[in-house]
Amino acid sequence: MESEFIAIDKAGEKIEWLWNFLEDIPYWPKPLAPVCIHNDSQATIVRVGSMMYNGKPRHIRRRYKIVKELLSSGIITVDYMKSKDNVSDPLTKALSREGVERTSKGIGLRPRTSQQGGLEQGRERVVLSLLFCQSSGELWQRKELENQPSFDVFWFDPEIALKKLLGKRLMFIGDSLQRNQWQSFVCLVESIIPQDQKSMERHRVHSIFKAKEYYATIEFYWAPFLVESNTDIHNKFDPNQKIVKVDSITQRAQNWLGVDILVFNTYIWWMNGLKINTLWGEFEKGEEGYEELDIPVSYRLALKTWAN
Repeated sequence: MESEFIAIDKAGEKIEWLWNFLEDIPYWPKPLAPVCIHNDSQATIVRVGSMMYNGKPRHIRRRYKIVKELLSSGIITVDYMKSKDNVSDPLTKALSREGVERTSKGIGLRPRTSQQGGLEQGRERVVLSLLFCQSSGELWQRKELENQPSFDVFWFDPEIALKKLLGKRLMFIGDSLQRNQWQSFVCLVESIIPQDQKSMERHRVHSIFKAKEYYATIEFYWAPFLVESNTDIHNKFDPNQKIVKVDSITQRAQNWLGVDILVFNTYIWWMNGLKINTLWGEFEKGEEGYEELDIPVSYRLALKTWAN
């Protein structure tokens, strides 16, 4: 599968998804595919900050810290792109080329001062390149294992997997960790499928990879808490604003009825502190009527609903 490029020209759902994606990366299983963010405009990043955090610089710097952590772990690389007029530091302020290179060196960035990847000259946008099928981590792992003479390696056979999926639907359901599992599985099988015999439909909630030759689909459905919550469709980045409806799963479950193989996972419960806002009944009164429960208590109630 070729690298996926997502162009962001204005504030909107894709920008929200981008930042949510970046925050989730540290909790994904290893090894990870490299993520490369190309920036050629300060303004686009400022709009991201404005949309999510009222444009306060300190919040933008907080995001900058997250990027630094990802850089230091080798999970992502950030390349600075030269715009039509100058090179900008997208998370602080416009700088000269020398300034960008000096700033980049200080935090381990790799400055790049020429247009690449087909970017239109001078166009203001951010591009996220998610290289999840030819990851350096995977290649490194394979090389290391092959260098161990006493290590018996059994490699995944995509043809066997696809034959088992013949005429079936496989769906991964959960949060961003589960989305990564779905992407990884797609990567494992898609390489042997001819280009005209496969397709990918990506959406915020429900994404579908089709293996046409095998009449099979490998799908992902976004249900972060498995049960319903007010962050299912529109992300709530502040844990204090998240409300989990532990007694209801019907609206979500109707999307996986009839699926042959279901794979569930949710780690997001443990990323919200020690307590979480828990609700019974309808959301009609907004945030009224919820109770703040210890995470294990709310989690247990939600799993009972999910299991039944």
